[in-house]
Amino acid sequence: MIRLKTMTGFAVVSLLTLSVTSCDVVKLDGQGKPIIPISQKEKDSFTNMSASVIADKLWPKILNESKQHAKDLKIAFTIKDTTNHPVSVFVKFNGVVQNYADDGLNKTLSVSSSGKVVKIDLGPVVLSNAIRDSSTIVSFDEFKNQVQFAKFSNAVNRKALHNFTSPDKSWVGKHIDVIGAVTIHQGMPGSIVPMVIYKG
Repeated sequence: MIRLKTMTGFAVVSLLTLSVTSCDVVKLDGQGKPIIPISQKEKDSFTNMSASVIADKLWPKILNESKQHAKDLKIAFTIKDTTNHPVSVFVKFNGVVQNYADDGLNKTLSVSSSGKVVKIDLGPVVLSNAIRDSSTIVSFDEFKNQVQFAKFSNAVNRKALHNFTSPDKSWVGKHIDVIGAVTIHQGMPGSIVPMVIYKG
């Protein structure tokens, strides 16, 4: 009887172990809720979709991810790209607008925040892939090819720039709150691509 009970107990423990180890680890958002990845059906449908349509479908998820997982700017700027590859992250910060510039091709804000002056890229053309590469919602493997992946990044950037009231020179001296994305390479942050801007 003792041997039988021992074997039964071992079998139960083994089954529990197998069931636990076979489970996928689900990522959680800032509120402890599971992040639902895109489905295989969605991935398969990307092949026949334009980049702008894919961006329209995924933008709400990417925006929500940025709000849940944005790192404080001071912390983000301490990240080291140990593999010598660029690192992209969502960031949040507040500060005072020091300068608004419009060279006819692109517009930028210079913002003083935590003792540093950071540049925000307002487009209309944004070359950065920071938003796309900060997100865990999508990866290159889910796209038809590099061209579609690059066009998706451009489309997401356009979605971001239409998500807030575009600043102008009247914003100089104003307090703002920002959520965006930045790429850091060799310890140097690039311009921030904004996704949300609130003027105080």
